[in-house]
Formats: sequence, structure tokens, C-alpha cells
Amino acid sequence: MQQPYEELIKTIRLRQHEYKNHLAAILATHYTYKSYDKLMKAQAKYCDRLVQENKFTSLLILGDVVLVGFLHEKFCEIEEKGIEVRFSIKGKLEESVVPPHHLVEMTGILLDNASQAVQGKEDDKVVQFHFLEDEENYYFIIANSFSYVNYDEMESWFQVEKSTKGRGHGLGLYRIWCLCEEWNCDITCGNKSVDGKNWIEFELRTGKADRRQECSLSR
Repeated sequence: MQQPYEELIKTIRLRQHEYKNHLAAILATHYTYKSYDKLMKAQAKYCDRLVQENKFTSLLILGDVVLVGFLHEKFCEIEEKGIEVRFSIKGKLEESVVPPHHLVEMTGILLDNASQAVQGKEDDKVVQFHFLEDEENYYFIIANSFSYVNYDEMESWFQVEKSTKGRGHGLGLYRIWCLCEEWNCDITCGNKSVDGKNWIEFELRTGKADRRQECSLSR
């Protein structure tokens, strides 16, 4: 995962060098377009393209080299399938009780499931990813639009070979459940209303390693 992270850093540095050229190109459009409306549309289109190309660079705020590299690669992979990725990073992942390779595995399963759930849809082809933290925990939230699901069915998703994708494909969420048991973290799932439509939201909560150490020392 070090290589994807280094590639992301390289890309950002290259684009920093290109910034002045892009700015000059935007300013120069007023020489090309005599109509104000056409000028505004051309500048908006150019700026939208720049924003799109740089939309994942804010993943660096997350801090963890391994997870940043993985998420950047995964987000790009999802968008190549015609699925929009919306994300927010509110905090910094310093050290979780869950090792990096297991965080990669768990977030990867959730992102794969979310993208597969919306891939065949004509609209609402969106996957959301949010990261936040409080004093004791880190939270990874992955969501996608989906029909309403009752509690019993959701609970069954975490059983071996139980999946809406068919027999033999239900090991992902069961694997997450096993890792949560191993590392004493939590995975929850629920329905959420977004703009009048139902979404399925998974929340993975992991403890902070430094906080766990403080608690053990205080006993």
C-alpha cells in the first residue's frame, strides 16, 4: 500500500506545479470568448474538471499512509465503474487497536459491497464514505441507496453464506464480524433516510490504541 500513497503524493506535487498554468488558461479564456455566457460556461467547465481531477487529494488529511493509499486506489476504481464517491474526513487516524491490514480488509469489503449494490441502478449510483473520531474511537461510515431492510434480515447478512448476492458470496460481512470480535470493535448497520430515499449505512467503530493503553495503565 506504500506505492499507491507515494503515487498520490507525486500526483499532488505535479499538479501544484501545474497550478499557474491552469490559472493562466482560465484568465486567458476572455480573449477567446466574446459572449459573456459562453465565457462563464467555458470557465465553469474547466474549473469543474480541475476539481474532479483533484477531488481525492484531501484523503491525505487521514494521515495513515497505508489506508490513504488504499482508499485513493479504491475510490478511483469505483468511479471508473460510473459510480460517484462522496467522502469526508473529519479527524486523523493515528493508531487504532485494529492493525492497518485489517482496516484495509474491512473498509474494502464494505466499499465493494456498497458499489456492487448500486452498480446496476440507473440513478443514485453513489457511495458515501465518512471518517470521524472522538476522544476514544475512530468511525468509518459507508453508505449506499437501497430498499428498506428489516432488522432480522440485516442481522442475517453477518452469517456465513447469507447474502443478497447468492450462495457462497456472503463471507465478507461475516469476516468483518469475526475481525470485530478479535479486536473488540463494533460494526452496525441501519436504514437511513436521505432526501426522501432509503439508504443502508454501515458504521465500523474501532478504539484508539493510545486510549486503550491509558485505560490499562489506570487499573
